[in-house]
Amino acid sequence: MDQISDNQLIKQYLNGDKQSFEILVQRYLKEIYSFIFYYLRDRDEAEDITQEVFLKTWRQLKKFNLEKSFKTWLYTIAKNTTFDVLRQKQNEKNKKIVFNNDNLFLQEKNSNLLPEAILEDKKLKTTLDWAVTNLPLKYQEVIDLHINEDLKFREIADSLGESTNTVKSRYRRAVQALKQYFLN
Repeated sequence: MDQISDNQLIKQYLNGDKQSFEILVQRYLKEIYSFIFYYLRDRDEAEDITQEVFLKTWRQLKKFNLEKSFKTWLYTIAKNTTFDVLRQKQNEKNKKIVFNNDNLFLQEKNSNLLPEAILEDKKLKTTLDWAVTNLPLKYQEVIDLHINEDLKFREIADSLGESTNTVKSRYRRAVQALKQYFLN
């Protein structure tokens, strides 16, 4: 069934093959859960939101444009649902997380250090993830989709409904902000 495209599975589901949607869920379940967990950092909540994302996807499947990428559409639903939860949490707490430089573990300062290089160092992965959570949500989503989900800027732009140049600009600004965290 891996040879069948997402859009073919959607067509089959809409024509009455209920197993086709199950295949789509199995195909993307781990990816979507990982994406959501990256932002929420809570396994139970990430599982709940993942279920909610697939429920929303199932409910809206008839409205999906088969000329578009299902994966991009699914990630958009996941992003919007997750960010709604984050906004709700932020409103409840009404506090901004402050980055604590004391938690950084850098052996030497390097002005050429990029987030991709930092990700390779497992000791800094947790610190980088935490630093990313201090960025504005629009930067967080670009960093996550590009680095962790390996989406191209064009795919991210489609997912977010933004221009490719806007996405690239947000990525650049996010990288600059992350450098400031690590180099100051």
